[in-house]
Amino acid sequence: AVYTNTMPGGAFRGYGATQGTFVMESQIDEIACLLGIDVIEIRQKNVICPGDLVSLGNDGEHFNLIGSYAVEECFAKVIQALNYVPGQSAVIDGNRRRGIGFAISMQGSGLCKIHTACVKLSRLADGKYELRTGSVDVGTGSDTTLRQIAAEVLGVTVAKIEIISGDTQLTPFDAGSYASATMYISGQAVKLAAEKLKQKIASKIQIAAQEIIEVEESYTADEATLTFAVQGVEVEVDVETGKVEVLRCIQAIDIGKAINPKICQGQATGGIAMGIGYALTEELLFDEQGKIINPKLREYRIPTAADMPPMEIFLIEKTDPYGPFGAKGVGEITTNCTAPAIANAIAHATGVRLRQLPMTPERVWKELAVSG
Repeated sequence: AVYTNTMPGGAFRGYGATQGTFVMESQIDEIACLLGIDVIEIRQKNVICPGDLVSLGNDGEHFNLIGSYAVEECFAKVIQALNYVPGQSAVIDGNRRRGIGFAISMQGSGLCKIHTACVKLSRLADGKYELRTGSVDVGTGSDTTLRQIAAEVLGVTVAKIEIISGDTQLTPFDAGSYASATMYISGQAVKLAAEKLKQKIASKIQIAAQEIIEVEESYTADEATLTFAVQGVEVEVDVETGKVEVLRCIQAIDIGKAINPKICQGQATGGIAMGIGYALTEELLFDEQGKIINPKLREYRIPTAADMPPMEIFLIEKTDPYGPFGAKGVGEITTNCTAPAIANAIAHATGVRLRQLPMTPERVWKELAVSG
């Protein structure tokens, strides 16, 4: 830790994977260019495959594994949607250049052997059910999807499942809503609790009036399954001003099972919006004393609805053997590919490689001027 006069950095959607993906996927395109290999072909030749292990830590024990795998289907959807032809050239129209770029990423679902989720599920006297979970809905829709899981097991409608979440006085422990863990970890705890409650109800010959039947369950994953995403974008660069416009954005997610497809779509579009801000506009600026000089949204520009390009999101469903009802995490991976895909598209359009984010018009213009 080093003392600085600037505000401390915090977590960004993807916890380091977003930055790492930008570096790796930009470099992959540079390698492809030097070797004369198509950018899709080089990725398909080197992408992780079923049977491969991802080892973390000095002891070599693997913590991530490949459950369901639909990466090739993701590639196919994105290529088809963009009408991409290997080796195709940039489109030149006066001072404007159009290019296409791609990126691929993977993200573990939760922190295995670390993240514990506990839930309490009760059948109330009025025949409804109450789900208590320490998991917090931070805009991901988890209050809905966790109720869906319980309702599916119990054979009732979601409306019959009441939920109390994120209240330390009333709910059991949950390690937190982070690391794409809520569906994979907390969701599995809910599924196990619902199965236990269903068995307990079935074992009773008669349920007395006003009787409350309840169970508690906890879950910690031994290993984290991997979610994959492939993203393609088309951009237009004005070589006189350096302005970059994202024209189209396609993302295909190897999601396992979409418990609630609309929520998954929302996660993807929101993640892409964050990625576009990360790629093109969002940057904190400081003076010599460490004071932020652009603290207002007028100067620190996050994308608005008007800045969003047309998006196509493909949820590629292939049931995962480890997640609840075959589901995998989708919270973070939706952001990871956006910035490198845009950088690769700019390089395809102009031949200029941007290595610093955000890729503002000034930075793009300067790189274009240097390259001649």
